[in-house]
Amino acid sequence: MSVSRELYKKQLDNFKELVVDIVTTAFNKDGGIHPLMLCLNIHEGKFEVSMLANLGQLFYDPSTREEAKTVMQDFIKDRKAIVIALAVEAVAKKYEGGYDPESSKEADEVSNVMMATFETYDLESLIIWDLDRSNPDRPTMLLSTDKDWAEKEKGEGFFNDILQEDYSELAEEIRKMMNN
Repeated sequence: MSVSRELYKKQLDNFKELVVDIVTTAFNKDGGIHPLMLCLNIHEGKFEVSMLANLGQLFYDPSTREEAKTVMQDFIKDRKAIVIALAVEAVAKKYEGGYDPESSKEADEVSNVMMATFETYDLESLIIWDLDRSNPDRPTMLLSTDKDWAEKEKGEGFFNDILQEDYSELAEEIRKMMNN
């Protein structure tokens, strides 16, 4: 693995850790979170993290979901994100062996979860926490799934595959060279 590829992987892992910290801190403080998107981009040669919050109304209302997706895609394009994370509370189907949001088969159970999906142009990762609200004064998140970075697969979910452009510096340089 080249030095730049190693640095890239390290930045992806650091970004994932940062998102986990933000999500768990917000959940522990407020007992939940509203949908939010974070992105990592390179600005003036340095890594930078940006956040798009307050997506709740757009995100949960079926009549404005397409608008939410457009807002997120515009945010990604504006920031030239190289990796994004989408954190949201959801209801998920649970099967023996874990969660499978793409499965159409009958679920063993349905659970309230916190999901953090991560994607680059060509990779994806996922973290799922089971939510325990049995004590309303102190809800908790219990880690259930932590999938390492893997090649991106085309999913069926509405908010899957949001990052469709490769904004990495290398890809930018190649595009510039091709346009000259």
